[in-house]
Amino acid sequence: MIPKRVYHGSIFDFAEVIAEDGALLSPWEREIKALKRHPLSKTFLSRRTGSFEEIALELASVGYSEREIAHRVQCISLTEKINHAAEYAFGSFNKEKQGFVLELDFFGDGTFTENSSTLFVSRRFSLDSLRAIYLASHTFPVYGQHFETLFARFHPQIKEYQEP
Repeated sequence: MIPKRVYHGSIFDFAEVIAEDGALLSPWEREIKALKRHPLSKTFLSRRTGSFEEIALELASVGYSEREIAHRVQCISLTEKINHAAEYAFGSFNKEKQGFVLELDFFGDGTFTENSSTLFVSRRFSLDSLRAIYLASHTFPVYGQHFETLFARFHPQIKEYQEP
Protein backbone atom coordinates (compact mmCIF):
# COMPACT_ATOMS: atom_id res chain seq x y z
CA MET A 1 0.00 0.00 0.00
CA ILE A 2 1.29 3.46 -0.88
CA PRO A 3 1.52 5.69 2.18
CA LYS A 4 -0.71 8.72 2.46
CA ARG A 5 0.76 11.85 4.03
CA VAL A 6 -1.32 12.95 7.01
CA TYR A 7 -1.06 15.61 9.70
CA HIS A 8 -2.15 15.94 13.30
CA GLY A 9 -2.21 19.20 15.23
CA SER A 10 -1.84 19.34 18.98
CA ILE A 11 -1.02 21.80 21.74
CA PHE A 12 2.29 21.94 23.59
CA ASP A 13 0.71 20.48 26.72
CA PHE A 14 0.54 17.06 25.03
CA ALA A 15 4.04 17.00 23.48
CA GLU A 16 5.83 15.14 26.27
CA VAL A 17 3.05 12.58 26.68
CA ILE A 18 2.90 11.92 22.92
CA ALA A 19 6.67 11.46 22.77
CA GLU A 20 6.68 9.23 25.86
CA ASP A 21 3.83 7.06 24.57
CA GLY A 22 5.31 6.89 21.08
CA ALA A 23 1.77 7.33 19.81
CA LEU A 24 -1.17 9.63 19.48
CA LEU A 25 -3.84 8.47 21.91
CA SER A 26 -7.56 9.15 21.69
CA PRO A 27 -9.14 10.83 24.72
CA TRP A 28 -10.54 7.41 25.63
CA GLU A 29 -7.07 5.82 25.59
CA ARG A 30 -5.66 8.73 27.62
CA GLU A 31 -8.40 8.19 30.22
CA ILE A 32 -7.66 4.44 30.38
CA LYS A 33 -3.97 5.23 30.91
CA ALA A 34 -4.78 7.79 33.63
CA LEU A 35 -7.10 5.40 35.45
CA LYS A 36 -4.52 2.61 35.40
CA ARG A 37 -1.88 4.88 36.92
CA HIS A 38 -4.07 6.52 39.56
CA PRO A 39 -3.50 5.01 43.03
CA LEU A 40 -7.19 5.20 43.97
CA SER A 41 -8.55 3.77 40.74
CA LYS A 42 -9.34 0.33 42.20
CA THR A 43 -11.40 1.93 44.97
CA PHE A 44 -13.11 4.28 42.52
CA LEU A 45 -13.85 1.51 40.02
CA SER A 46 -15.20 -0.87 42.65
CA ARG A 47 -18.02 1.63 43.33
CA ARG A 48 -19.05 1.82 39.67
CA THR A 49 -20.83 -0.62 37.40
CA GLY A 50 -19.42 -1.54 34.02
CA SER A 51 -16.11 -2.71 32.67
CA PHE A 52 -12.91 -0.72 33.09
CA GLU A 53 -13.03 0.44 29.45
CA GLU A 54 -16.71 1.42 29.70
CA ILE A 55 -16.02 3.54 32.76
CA ALA A 56 -13.02 5.19 31.06
CA LEU A 57 -15.16 5.92 27.99
CA GLU A 58 -17.86 7.45 30.17
CA LEU A 59 -15.33 9.71 31.90
CA ALA A 60 -13.60 10.70 28.64
CA SER A 61 -16.98 11.54 27.07
CA VAL A 62 -17.89 14.24 29.58
CA GLY A 63 -18.61 17.44 27.68
CA TYR A 64 -19.23 15.73 24.33
CA SER A 65 -22.61 15.10 22.75
CA GLU A 66 -23.62 11.53 21.96
CA ARG A 67 -22.96 12.05 18.24
CA GLU A 68 -19.40 13.29 18.91
CA ILE A 69 -18.20 10.34 20.97
CA ALA A 70 -17.34 7.99 18.09
CA HIS A 71 -15.02 10.50 16.40
CA ARG A 72 -13.92 12.95 19.08
CA VAL A 73 -13.45 10.58 22.03
CA GLN A 74 -12.75 7.11 20.63
CA CYS A 75 -10.54 8.18 17.71
CA ILE A 76 -7.54 10.24 16.72
CA SER A 77 -8.14 12.73 13.94
CA LEU A 78 -5.68 13.04 11.08
CA THR A 79 -6.01 15.24 8.02
CA GLU A 80 -4.49 15.32 4.57
CA LYS A 81 -4.28 19.11 4.77
CA ILE A 82 -1.54 20.64 6.89
CA ASN A 83 -3.43 23.93 7.18
CA HIS A 84 -6.34 22.13 8.92
CA ALA A 85 -3.98 20.62 11.49
CA ALA A 86 -2.23 23.98 11.88
CA GLU A 87 -5.51 25.77 12.58
CA TYR A 88 -6.04 23.51 15.54
CA ALA A 89 -2.43 23.52 16.74
CA PHE A 90 -1.70 27.20 16.32
CA GLY A 91 -5.17 28.52 17.02
CA SER A 92 -7.18 30.19 14.31
CA PHE A 93 -9.09 32.07 17.00
CA ASN A 94 -6.42 32.40 19.65
CA LYS A 95 -3.10 33.47 18.15
CA GLU A 96 -1.37 32.87 21.47
CA LYS A 97 -2.05 29.13 21.40
CA GLN A 98 1.22 27.23 21.24
CA GLY A 99 1.08 23.99 19.35
CA PHE A 100 2.77 21.76 16.85
CA VAL A 101 1.86 19.70 13.81
CA LEU A 102 3.04 16.15 13.25
CA GLU A 103 3.58 14.94 9.67
CA LEU A 104 3.16 11.18 9.35
CA ASP A 105 2.79 8.48 6.76
CA PHE A 106 -0.46 6.56 7.00
CA PHE A 107 -0.55 2.94 5.87
CA GLY A 108 -3.66 1.68 7.64
CA ASP A 109 -7.40 1.94 7.63
CA GLY A 110 -9.58 4.65 9.02
CA THR A 111 -12.87 6.34 8.33
CA PHE A 112 -13.65 9.69 6.75
CA THR A 113 -16.72 11.64 7.69
CA GLU A 114 -18.92 12.81 4.88
CA ASN A 115 -17.59 15.93 3.08
CA SER A 116 -14.44 16.01 5.19
CA SER A 117 -10.72 15.61 4.69
CA THR A 118 -10.45 14.37 8.28
CA LEU A 119 -9.49 10.75 8.79
CA PHE A 120 -10.47 9.12 12.08
CA VAL A 121 -8.30 6.29 13.40
CA SER A 122 -9.53 4.22 16.30
CA ARG A 123 -7.89 4.65 19.71
CA ARG A 124 -4.15 4.86 18.98
CA PHE A 125 -1.78 5.86 16.18
CA SER A 126 1.91 4.98 16.41
CA LEU A 127 4.59 7.56 15.69
CA ASP A 128 6.71 5.00 13.82
CA SER A 129 6.05 6.85 10.57
CA LEU A 130 6.71 10.35 11.96
CA ARG A 131 8.47 12.42 9.30
CA ALA A 132 8.45 15.99 10.58
CA ILE A 133 7.25 18.29 13.32
CA TYR A 134 6.16 21.81 12.44
CA LEU A 135 6.35 24.66 14.92
CA ALA A 136 4.90 28.13 14.35
CA SER A 137 7.48 30.74 13.33
CA HIS A 138 7.17 32.58 16.65
CA THR A 139 7.93 29.40 18.68
CA PHE A 140 10.41 27.66 16.35
CA PRO A 141 13.55 29.49 17.60
CA VAL A 142 12.61 28.89 21.24
CA TYR A 143 11.29 25.31 21.12
CA GLY A 144 12.93 23.73 18.06
CA GLN A 145 15.78 22.14 19.99
CA HIS A 146 13.42 20.95 22.75
CA PHE A 147 11.20 19.14 20.23
CA GLU A 148 14.24 17.66 18.51
CA THR A 149 15.36 16.17 21.83
CA LEU A 150 11.86 15.13 22.91
CA PHE A 151 11.12 13.19 19.70
CA ALA A 152 14.73 12.11 18.96
CA ARG A 153 13.96 8.37 18.84
CA PHE A 154 11.67 8.96 15.85
CA HIS A 155 14.21 11.07 13.89
CA PRO A 156 11.78 13.68 12.57
CA GLN A 157 12.79 16.87 10.85
CA ILE A 158 11.90 19.93 12.90
CA LYS A 159 10.47 22.57 10.58
CA GLU A 160 9.19 26.10 10.85
CA TYR A 161 5.57 26.47 9.77
CA GLN A 162 4.93 29.59 7.75
CA GLU A 163 1.29 30.57 8.05
CA PRO A 164 -0.34 31.25 4.69
